[in-house]
Amino acid sequence: MLTCTPRVISSLLSVQVACVSAAGYHVACAGQDGSCWSWGYNAEGQLGHGDLQSRHKPSRLLSLASTKVMQIASGGEHILFLCEDRSCWGSGQGADGQLGQVCERQCTPEQIPELVAMEVACGWKHCLARTESGGVVCWGAGDLGQLGLQQNTMIAHSPQAIPGLADVVHVACGDHSSFAVLCDGSLFGWGWNAYHQLGHEKLNRVVHSPTMVLPSGAKQVASGEKHTLVLLKDGSVLSTGLGQDGELGHGDTRTRTSLTPVSTLVPVAVTGVAAGGSHSCCVFRQGATDMVAPLPPPEDEILGGGEGSKAGSWFVSGDLNGLVALFTNTIIGFVLYLTITDSFGADTDRDFVSKKLIPATSVCVLVGNLWCSWLCHKLTQHTNQQDHMAMPFGINVVLTLPFTYSVMAVEWNATKDLDKALDVGVFACFMTGVLEILFSFMIEPLRRLIPKAALLSCLAGVSLSYISMGFAFEIFAHPVSALPSLFLILCAYGSGVLLPLNCPGALGAILLGVVIAWGSHALSSELGVSTLSDIYKPNQTVGYSLDYPYLPIPTARLFRVLANGAGWQYASVILPLALQNTVNDFVNCDAAEQSGDPYHTRTAVILVGATNILSSLFGNPYPGSLYVGHAAYKGMGARTHYSTANGVLTLLAAILNAGVLFPVSYTHLTLPTKRIV
Repeated sequence: MLTCTPRVISSLLSVQVACVSAAGYHVACAGQDGSCWSWGYNAEGQLGHGDLQSRHKPSRLLSLASTKVMQIASGGEHILFLCEDRSCWGSGQGADGQLGQVCERQCTPEQIPELVAMEVACGWKHCLARTESGGVVCWGAGDLGQLGLQQNTMIAHSPQAIPGLADVVHVACGDHSSFAVLCDGSLFGWGWNAYHQLGHEKLNRVVHSPTMVLPSGAKQVASGEKHTLVLLKDGSVLSTGLGQDGELGHGDTRTRTSLTPVSTLVPVAVTGVAAGGSHSCCVFRQGATDMVAPLPPPEDEILGGGEGSKAGSWFVSGDLNGLVALFTNTIIGFVLYLTITDSFGADTDRDFVSKKLIPATSVCVLVGNLWCSWLCHKLTQHTNQQDHMAMPFGINVVLTLPFTYSVMAVEWNATKDLDKALDVGVFACFMTGVLEILFSFMIEPLRRLIPKAALLSCLAGVSLSYISMGFAFEIFAHPVSALPSLFLILCAYGSGVLLPLNCPGALGAILLGVVIAWGSHALSSELGVSTLSDIYKPNQTVGYSLDYPYLPIPTARLFRVLANGAGWQYASVILPLALQNTVNDFVNCDAAEQSGDPYHTRTAVILVGATNILSSLFGNPYPGSLYVGHAAYKGMGARTHYSTANGVLTLLAAILNAGVLFPVSYTHLTLPTKRIV
């Protein structure tokens, strides 16, 4: 259940809470009497109750009842408990050494041997502890330099002293970075620095040893995955790192490469700061009371005033990443259509694709993406949260194959008339939309009957079988151009490496593939062309004709096929595919909810059905659907209007004949089209 406003946890009303720690999907707190409570996700036993059962309400840790817990630090899937006698205990996932000893998992807290700590801090898979002598010890994963051990240790299974640090008064961890504040107020940082979250623009992307980033004045540090806050002794706050969600508090969504004063907090005297994955909070004193408040949102994300007046900014930096990824999927669909006439067994002009199929399908993509942007805008207004993302939408490539081979190709074989084949395809798209609207009223009963895990596993299976595997095989079929692009994608989206000029990873991978393909003459040898100009010769079979733009216009095709009844013979094919499209849509709505975007499922499915009906009036034979990968697009930083931009660009590509934007010969070389013919 989603909660958009703070509420009291009734089971903790009798506990005077002294500290709270949260990370990943779990929370733990300690009372002033030293009691310890935890709740949330528990797949690795991090809650410390001796089992792997998640808990929806706080439960007391009985295994620590005999000692007083003074501080708690939470990592990705582990928790550390610092007790009154300065012993440190850990529970949860331990394969990377984050529990300070060799073990895979501990479901109840176990003491870390020979560790006496004054303060502890946890990153995603690493830990720091401040010792009584003022030194710092570390353990856990060190693949990004976060341990500060100059020998580039990948994993430390026991606490190791970090050389070069003394008189430390405070330690803190980001997901993959580490910090230490010394008694003179100087601040040292080390670890992952791809987004300048260490606060020094001249440091490398990975810093393996503690390096001074602030000479004086530091009091406390809070760091998320890609950004960092520093509280100074005078009550002011500095921030650095990625700012695409407004987490830096500067009133915009720009990244900062060095520690920058948060002027929006002046003249507030801040007493504490905290950082999540993509959000920040501060504690400030008002009179005799400590108040908690989020850092101010970006100014361009506030439209008007009053309750419910906030809406997503027009185009944040992450939208460009999402746009490149979604538009690339659309171009892949365009390339797939080039094989359709071959699948009919006809040596016909490719104008059938460029003049009829692509303009009609572009209407479906445009309308569907506009609907998705509108739904996201309404959700943002309803929740007053700025991090919602529009669901990705496009032509359902999985349904393209059976609609081509089991409907349109069958009609072609019977009539040898491409127009009649397209007629029955349009009828199939129209009926899919009608059936989706009818099926939408069955969604809630299905959701109650089918476990969510079963629905999401179906989605995962479709993703692996029809999307990932075919592309994976094609990558190794064309290793010269595809493997470097794959490596760049893994660096950009897997490791979070920033490309020069903040170029989106997907766009960089495409450009790299183009350069390698042309440079190695792989393109010429495969397609029999020697220069780029050969691609753009009018009426050439290897590319689109650029004689004139092709505008999508309504046709009488749907009414003709409804009148002659030619499409009804394919009802046995259309019905199960329409059901499959409906299930795909509501499963993707569930996946969006898992990512924090709780769309009304029936409304979304009805709008998808209406989009398919509308696009069939323009001659579109292929139904659209919500796309798999909501969490991935959101992880790229996409929000609302990447969807709008994709719809507009798709229409433009169709009108101008998409070869203007993507040479067909290049995409034929690097994208997996051969697997469907």
